[in-house]
Formats: sequence, structure tokens, C-alpha cells
Amino acid sequence: MRKNVFILCCLGMVILLNHSAFSQKITIEKSYPEAFLRAYDNYVNKNYAASFEQFSALVEQTPQDREELLQDIMFYRASSAYEMMNKDADALLCEFISLCPQSAHCNEAYFLLANFYARGERYDQAIEVYSKMNVAILNQDDKFEYYYKRGHCLFMLNRYDEALEEFDKVKDAKSKFAAPSTYFYAHILYEQGRYNLALKEFLTLQEDKSFGKIVPYYIAHIYYYQENYEELIKIAPSLSEKSQSKRSGELNRMLGDAYYKLGQYKEATPYLIKAAEQEGADVQDYYLLGFSLMEEKDFKQAKTYLAKAIEKKDSLAQNALYHLGICCIETNDKSNAKAMFKEASEMDFDMTIKEKALLNYAKVACETSSAYNEPLKAFQTFTEQFPNSDKANEAKEYLAQLYGEMKNYRDAIEMIEQMSERNLSVNKAYQRLCLNRAIELFNENRTDDALIYLDKSLSQTHDNSLTAAAYYLKAEAYHQMGEYELSIKNLNTFYSVPGADKSQFVSQADYAMGYNLFRQKKYSIAKGYFQRAIGKIRKEQSDDACLRYADCLYMCREFSAAISEYDKIIAQQLQDADYACYQTAMASGALGNYAKKKEILQNAIKKYDGSNYIASMKYELANTYLTLEENKSAIQTYQSIIDAHPQSIHTRDCYAKIGMIYYKLGEDKKALVYLDKLVKTYPESKEARLALANIKAIYVEANKVDEFISYTSTIPNAKISVGEQDSISFQAAENLYMEGNYKNAMSGFKQYLAKYPDGAFSVTANYYLADCLLRDNQKQEALSCYEKVISNPKNIFTEKSLLKAAEISLENKDYEKSKQQYQRLEEIAEISSYKLQAMDGLMQSYFALSQFDSAIICANKLLSLDKLDEAVRERANYTLAKSLLANQNTGQAIEEFKRLTKAKNPEYAAEAQYTLAELNFMAGKIDEAEKIIHQINANPSSEYYLAKAFILWADIFKSKGNTLQAKQTLQSIIDNYEGDEELIETARQKLISLTMQQEKTQQEKQEKRQEQQEAVDEIIIVDEPR
Repeated sequence: MRKNVFILCCLGMVILLNHSAFSQKITIEKSYPEAFLRAYDNYVNKNYAASFEQFSALVEQTPQDREELLQDIMFYRASSAYEMMNKDADALLCEFISLCPQSAHCNEAYFLLANFYARGERYDQAIEVYSKMNVAILNQDDKFEYYYKRGHCLFMLNRYDEALEEFDKVKDAKSKFAAPSTYFYAHILYEQGRYNLALKEFLTLQEDKSFGKIVPYYIAHIYYYQENYEELIKIAPSLSEKSQSKRSGELNRMLGDAYYKLGQYKEATPYLIKAAEQEGADVQDYYLLGFSLMEEKDFKQAKTYLAKAIEKKDSLAQNALYHLGICCIETNDKSNAKAMFKEASEMDFDMTIKEKALLNYAKVACETSSAYNEPLKAFQTFTEQFPNSDKANEAKEYLAQLYGEMKNYRDAIEMIEQMSERNLSVNKAYQRLCLNRAIELFNENRTDDALIYLDKSLSQTHDNSLTAAAYYLKAEAYHQMGEYELSIKNLNTFYSVPGADKSQFVSQADYAMGYNLFRQKKYSIAKGYFQRAIGKIRKEQSDDACLRYADCLYMCREFSAAISEYDKIIAQQLQDADYACYQTAMASGALGNYAKKKEILQNAIKKYDGSNYIASMKYELANTYLTLEENKSAIQTYQSIIDAHPQSIHTRDCYAKIGMIYYKLGEDKKALVYLDKLVKTYPESKEARLALANIKAIYVEANKVDEFISYTSTIPNAKISVGEQDSISFQAAENLYMEGNYKNAMSGFKQYLAKYPDGAFSVTANYYLADCLLRDNQKQEALSCYEKVISNPKNIFTEKSLLKAAEISLENKDYEKSKQQYQRLEEIAEISSYKLQAMDGLMQSYFALSQFDSAIICANKLLSLDKLDEAVRERANYTLAKSLLANQNTGQAIEEFKRLTKAKNPEYAAEAQYTLAELNFMAGKIDEAEKIIHQINANPSSEYYLAKAFILWADIFKSKGNTLQAKQTLQSIIDNYEGDEELIETARQKLISLTMQQEKTQQEKQEKRQEQQEAVDEIIIVDEPR
């Protein structure tokens, strides 16, 4: 509450008492001239202008020897000038005092001169002149006037203690100066905070005609400062109704506060409303009104006024924020409630409020969308800052519950690991959180990191279902890494966990076990696991299990059973029906039923002319013709492979087979054409070496040995001695490779290639060396070796080398090269999985090169496939959505992003949600954008996009005029987000901008309020007649 409420303009009082009441007991001599008597008569009758003129004339006319007369004339001339307040009155008075120091009027002249200075606000000079007077010769009334006026001058100079002494001499006297002296005496005591003494004096003036109207305001203030609210509310209401002062709001403020302090909020409200609506109302006015309205359950109105009381960071603002949070809770505005409690909890002015606010903030954070483990951190902060609080146990109960519900697994795990003591419920939560974090990492293809968290989960074995799941996922991880033995070990442990047979992963485990054994060529064991998994896992996997079960039967030479299983796949027209058809033919051939094999292959070639297995089907058909000695058909079929599939791995064998057929038929010239083509096109292949032997036989039989020797000189590596050395050198390195001794194998292959860069085994050596280098993380060197492999004519390593080279180029961000490599792989791939990976990599390369139209085509091709890995499907969806948006096809992009929000890959889902929120915000759909941000905040899957969403949220709050929440949102990013520095800096700059804007607004308000507060109360005291 403000002091110095009344800055009184006492000018009226000064005017009232300005005329000297100095007793004039001067005897006018009868001998004075008539002119003097006329002038004196005008003076007595207050006709000062006339008397001044007349006395001025007499000064000139009166002889110097009439000393007494002349002194009287000079005095009354100066006195007339004083009464008119002429500018030269002080000069005339000083002249008189100087020339007539012995005059009977001298003391009165001093009095008039002092009064003149006082009236001119020259208080220092007035006091100096008053000190020259002879007070002793003054009568009692004159003395009272003297003390009062000198006291007033001292008062105006803020020399309060001296002024008190003067007023004290008059205040209790029977004098017209007693009342004003009492007033100023009481006022000084009031200003000095001596309220009891001041009150006693003011009470004596209640009935005074001049001061009776003003002293009640002082009395009201004193009651207020003394916290005597009962007495205040007795007198103040009537004052409030009567007051016309510009500061009448002060009375309303005091009354409102008095009722507020007495807990009478209903009575307080009307006065507080008036005070709040008054010009110059401040934050305390708003706070008192807001609190009173809150106590009256008018929460909506209370919010309006409490919100105006939080401009500064002080104790009042802390209280206002806390109670504003309460009102937000009552009006179901929990989001704002959380912001208010948080802000209040971060202030240290009132520790009781801080404690309550922090606990409420934590509770509301549990019930609303909260990021960065907000509720958890809040409860932890509470237990750390208020360990002895009577609410500490409640906070700990919340903490235990939160650990079990959190989805921001990484931070939750970190917080648990930082705890010095953990109870059973926390350890149970830890087991589940680590498992969920591992699953997240799996979905992000971070297998090594996932294994770390699986081991952490397995360090706590409280829940068997979670333990089983962890072992299963470890097995999956090792399978993906090609560590099949470790995968089998973990699956066996999975089966041994109590209740594993009821686990949701049991059929997936059978499927995984089947594949582990399949990769190890343990087909007889694998088939049982595949059979168990059929129909119990996802359809795509179940279909695949059917196929692998059939393959196992085939590899176990159970051909009839295999044919039966392949036929089921063909009948259901599953995606791999072409492969099943091919395998059925092979099984029929294995049973010696070549006619059936021929029939199946002939039909398959017609039905599946676009199949990846078409070249293999033709090759096996040609072989079948050869077995049935249908040589013409065999030659035609082999030739069709050479013509239609020049890049096939079977092409070189086709040359060899045709050559051999012609050789056996005695058509040596035709045989030489095909065998020569094979040797010169594939000089480093084993087929070429066999072909060379046949060529030698043809030349020898024709007795053309010299021609053969001449011929071999044109063929690389045809000399046997070199070939033998070549073979021995390669075989040594290959043996190390097959034993898994990759480091020494790497050295061996390097030595081999250095000695035989174009050796018979150079392609194989380069491929094996690339694999060794890749295992040693020497990716650039591996890439060089893969490129050497793919620079040769197509061989059994071409497709795999293209795939590996493209993957490394893509990782190196050499997108132009990866594009070319993936394009070639897509063109030549006979293995369906390689063709699919080529399309996937090509799509990624196009997108990285901003060739969005081509990326869209690739994405759509991938998405049209039935059998597609979930990760690839999601990547295609993501690329399609981003490419459509880049092409400004926003409508279609939005639909794709909506689908992508359900992706298992958390980064894709998070970016899709954020992008939808951003697009809605840009389109002016603020509420829809905020709704999406709430969803992101409720289930955050990416720290990066959560931070971006919060920055966007701050923009939304700003657009709604909610500066406090905008600032808090940005601050939460700065305080909690530990990722991308650019994002943090963006948040920091936006916060600075908001703060500066808010400070500017507050400064403007403060300046306006200051102008209003500087207005002076014009409490006018009417002059009494002289």
C-alpha cells in the first residue's frame, strides 16, 4: 500500500493566513498633515492601491526634518506594497528596515518581509528574517502567528523536527492558527510513521470546519497501516462514496484490502473492482481482486485479474501465479495451470508457495501432455528440495508409478540408473523400460545399441514375460548380424523361461530358429520349426515359412513331400509361386520324372515370363532336354538364354553346353565357335578352363597341335604352369577365409592380387577381400574391391558386389554413384531380394539428389509389392510423402504423412506428425496444429521432433497472446533438450525476442502508470473571510 497518499496543496492555507494579524498600536499624531490622514484612511479600509500612491507621493513631499512622520509614511507605503504583493514590496520593506532601524514599525516590517518571502516560496530567506524579529515584544496572538508561519516554512523545507517544535507551541492554544498547526503537526507525525501520535492529533480535527473533510482520509490510512481493519471499515465506506479525488481509488483499495484481510471476500470485491478499474491501478490491486474472486468461486473472472499481477518476478507474482494455477484447474484449463505452477515453483520468494506450486505442477504434468519426462523430473525435484515435506511420500508414490508409464525410455532409464537406492517397483519398471528402449533401437536399425539395453533388461528378471521377450529379441539381433550360433543359444534360453510357451513371441521364435538352422544347412531340424510357425505369425512371414519348409524337405531329399508343399504355394498364388514352380520341377527331376519336369518348366516359362527365375527355368529345361537327348531343343533353349539373358550366371555354361553338344555330335566347327566365345569372354572362369581342354582335344584330333599352341598364346592364363601357381596361392588365402580367420585371409588375398592382378581367381579374391575389409570397417578399400568385381563380366559375385558397393556409396553420400550402381543391379538382378534392395537404394539416391519425380516412381513401385519388409515399406512411404511435399503437391503429401504417423520407425512417425502440425499452422488451422502437438507430446518418439514441435507450440501460444506459456515452452527446450545446437539456438533467439517484446510492453505500461501516479490530489481548503 502506498504512503504519502495526500500530497496536499497547502497554498490555500497559506493564503488564508498570509495577512499579518500584527497588532497595530500606533498613535497617529494630530499634527500629521491631512494628506497623510487620507492615505492612512485608505490603508485601513484596504484600499491599498490608493494608499500606496498617496504614501509614495508623501515620501517625496515630506521634509527630512519630519523624521517620525517620514518613517510612518515609508512603513505604510511598504506595507501597502506588501498587501498588494507588489514585486518591489521586499525592496521597500528592506529599505525601511535599513533606514529606520529605531522605528516602532521595524519588528512588524520584519514580519511582513518574512511573510512576503514565504508567500514567494523563498522559505530559507523567510526563516532568516523571522529569526531577526524580537518575539518577546509580540503579544500572545502575534506569537502564535509567528510560530505557525515559521513552522510552515520549516515544513516546506522538510525540516520536520524543527517544524514540529513550532507547531507544538500553537496546536493546543486558543488561536485561529491552532487548527492548521495541529494539522501540520499531525501530518509530520504521519509521514514519520508515528501513527498513534498522529491519530491522536487528527482525531481532534474531525469537527474542524477547514480540516474536518480531509482528516478522515488520514485516519483511514492510519487504521490501515495499524491493521486496525475493524475501525477502518467503519469510516472508510462513506469516504469512498463522497470522495471526488483523483486518488479515490486509494480508499477503495484500502477498503478492499481490509475486507480481504478480514476474510470478508464478498464485501472486498466491489471496492477492489473500483480500485482495479481506477487509472494507475497496479499489480497488487489486481492480485487482491483476483484472489477475492477466487475465494468467491468466480474462477473465470479471477483468472483475468490474477494474470495481470504477474508482470514482475517478485513475491506477489509468485503468489499470483500459484493461485492462477488453482483457478485454471477449477476451469479445466490444465495446460495453463501447469505453466502457472511451474513458473511459481521456480521462484524462491515464498518457500511455502514454492513447495505447493512444485507439487501441483508435477501432478498436473502427469495429467497433461508433458515432454522431457516433465512429471518425473518435477517429482524428483520435489523430493530433493523438500525431503521433509508432509507430501514427500505422496511424491514418491507418483514417482514409482511414472517409471512404469513412461515412454521416453532413454531418459527414464538414465534417471533410474542415477538413483542411489532402488526399490522393487523401480527395478520392475527398469526391466520393462530397457526392453522397450531396445525395441525402439531395433526399429531404428541400431542393433548393437539394442543389444546393450537387452542385457540391461535381463539384469532384472522380475517378469518372466519380459525376460522371454528380451532373449527372443537378442536372438533376432544376432540373426540379423549373421551370428546364427549365438541366435540359437538365445532362442534355447527363451524356450527355457517359465511361461515362454505362452509368450507372444513363441511362434516368431520358431520362425527365427528355423532360419538359423536353415542358414547352417541343418535342414532336417529346421523344417520342424518352420512347420510349427506356419499360420501363427504374420501372413507374409507365414507364407515364407511355408516356402522354407518345402525347401527343407527338398534339401532332405524328401522330394514328394516337398512337391506337395510347393503345390500348396502355387495353388494359393503366393508371391513366390514362380520359385515354388521351379523347385517342383527340380524335385520331379530328382525323382527321375524328367517328362514331368519338362512339362512343369515349359508351362512355368509361359506363365511366369517376367519372373526373376526365368533364366534358371530355361536353363533347367535345356538341361532336361539334354538328359532326354533332345539335343536340338537343348541347343535352342541354351541359345535363348544367351540371346535373352546375356548377363545371367548361366550364360557361360550355356556356351559350354552347346559347344559340348556340337563336339559330341562331331560338329567341331560349331563347337569351336561356342567354346572360343566362352574362353575369350570368361577367361578366368572354371568353365573356360574346361572349354580350353575341349578345344585342345578338337585340335589334337584334327592334328593341328601348332594351331592350338598359337591359339593358347592369345588367351590370358592359358599356360598351365602359371595357372597352377595361381591356384595354389589363391587356395591358401581362401582356406583362411573359410575358417573365419578374416585378418590373415585379408593379408593372403592382398598378396595374391599383388602377384596375380588378373589371375584366374582374381574376381573371387577381390570379392572375398572386400568382405574381409568390410568386416574390419575398411569401407573405402572394400568399395574399391567390389568395383573391381563388378567391372568384370557377370559372375556369381556380381549382384552381391553391386549391392555392397551401392550401400557403401549411399553411406558415403556419393548419391550419383549409388544411383548408377543400384540402377545396374535392378537391371541384372536374378535374386528377388537383390532386385528389391536395388529399388529401395535407387529411391533413396533419387531423393538425396532432389530428383523427386523419379523418387516418387520408385516409392510407388515398392509400395505396390505385396511381400515387402516393414522397414522398407515405411521408408518408401516416407520418401513418397517428402517428395510430394517438395513438389508442392501438399494435398497428397498430407495423406501420406497421415499414414506415416503410424510407422514403427519412431523418427518417421515423429517427423510426419510434426510436418502435419507445421502444415496446419501455416494454413492458419491453429487448433488442429495444437491438437497434433499434444499428440506428439503425449507419446514422444523423437527428441529432435519433440523439440521442433515445442518451438512451433511456442509460436502458437504467441499467436494466441499467451506470452507466458510461449516463454516457458521455449525455456523447457533450452533447459532440457540436449540434441541439435541449431534448434537450441532457435529457441534461445525466439525467447530473447519474446522477452524484449514483453519488457517493451511492460515499460510502456509503467510509463503510463507513472504519469497517472504523478497526478496531485487537489483537495482544496476554502479560505475563511479575514
